[in-house]
This record gives sequence, C-alpha cells and structure tokens, in this order.
Amino acid sequence: MKRISLLFTILSFTYIILISNEKGPNIKVSGAPGDVGTCTNCHTALQGCRFSANSDSVAIIFGNNLTKYKPDSTYTIKVRIGTSNNKGGSSGAGTKAVYGFQATAKRITNAGKDSAGLFIAPTGQKIISGGYISHDDFRIGTLPEGHIFTFQWKAPSKADYKDTVRFYTATNEAYHSSLPSPSDDSIRTKMLVITCDTAVSTVSLSKSASNSVSLSTNFIYNQIVVPNAFINKEFMIINVNGQIVRKGKAEQVIDVATLNSGFYYFQSENSVTKFYKN
Repeated sequence: MKRISLLFTILSFTYIILISNEKGPNIKVSGAPGDVGTCTNCHTALQGCRFSANSDSVAIIFGNNLTKYKPDSTYTIKVRIGTSNNKGGSSGAGTKAVYGFQATAKRITNAGKDSAGLFIAPTGQKIISGGYISHDDFRIGTLPEGHIFTFQWKAPSKADYKDTVRFYTATNEAYHSSLPSPSDDSIRTKMLVITCDTAVSTVSLSKSASNSVSLSTNFIYNQIVVPNAFINKEFMIINVNGQIVRKGKAEQVIDVATLNSGFYYFQSENSVTKFYKN
C-alpha cells in the first residue's frame, strides 16, 4: 500500500509540473547569453523532442520589418512560429498543435547579458523578471498555419547610438493528443539584430531672443547641430571640472561622439548651455 501511495504521489507531482509548463517557463530559457539554456532543458531529445537552432520556420518581426529602433519609442513585435509538421509519437495527421515561447532583448555590450528596453505583455502572456516575456497560456493552432505571438517593446530612453540590441526567442510546438507532456515537441530558436537609429543622435541648438543657446533636448548622442548665428564663431565645450575638451570655429555640425558620458557646457560668444552626452 505504501508503494502504491508513493507512486500516486510521484505521478501527481509530475502531472502538476507538466501542467505548469502550459503556463510558460519561469526560468530564463530564450537561448540568450546568461540563460540556463533553451526550452530543451525540459523538452529533451530523450523524450522524442526535436531541436533546431536559428530555424527558418521561426521569425521575429520587429515593427513593420524594421531594422532600427529609436530611443524611447514603442514597437510591436511578433514571434511567428510556422508548423514543423512534427506529428510523431502519439500524434496523428491533422492533430492540432499547441504553441509557446519565451523572448528577451539584450544589449551587445557586457557580453550581451544586460537586458534592453521594456516588454509589455498582453492578455495571455507574462513578464518574467530580468527582462523576459513568455506565454502565460499556450495557444492552439491548426496545420498548416502555426501561430503568431504579438507583444510590445519600449526601447531604452537613453540608448547610446552604438548600442545594438539582439532579440532572442525559444519556441515550442507540441502535438499532444491527451495528457500534456514534454514529448514529441519541436523546440526552435531565433535571434534578430536591431541597431539604434543614428538619425536621432543629432540634437539641435537654437538661439533665443536673449542671445542664449538652448538645446532642444537634454540628451546629446553624437552630434550637435549649430544654428546659423553661431557658425564660424569660436566655441568651447567644457566638462564639469572646468576643462576645455573641445574648441574651435563652429561648423554646422559638431561631432561629440568621442566624448565620455556626462554633463558638459557648450559656450559660444556670450551664450552657455549645459547638456548631457549619453
């Protein structure tokens, strides 16, 4: 009787674990640097699960197929999972597939382990600490359509113009005909590279009626655009320690990409403006 009770306890515990997988993983398994792995941590080859890295049948669609992002902007992202026609094991022809995913966004700096931006999860999805998004309810699809998960991502508000972002996702396509179990699944990964739009890295100066210079934004990325009234006039860029780090005759555009991050003063004639170089 004790052996039967023990077996029942083990089966019950296993069932709870398998059911919880339907709500998405709570560990970092998108395949990004620093993750514990991918969905294959639970869905293994020993269980008949198949794995494909950088699969052509999975796509990360950023905005309307954009390749660049602008700081402090929000974009719609779609993870499209095409069918793999994996109908092995207990599954049969025409069996409906269930789909799940996990995704994250990482900066290329610091070995790609730092998260970038902020995900916004719709109903049926969830946010996982550390900058991850996942399904919270699996989705049912039918052959041959597959499934598309849609969510939003807000770009960093002070992104450096050199800071490229990599989006990683690991997906699962399962064909279970009865009790959910991690068997006969198709685990696939994908990565998408999105660069920062350098066009937003240009900040303009404007000349007010009091002959002072003001910045159109508090943050400068790699260029200062000088108004016509100050072109060919002597200028200085001074750090907070009072040291002159740049001087000369102002052209239409002054490149400040090589300056370290921090606050500076732009001085031309009798006008002084404080700005922040990101």
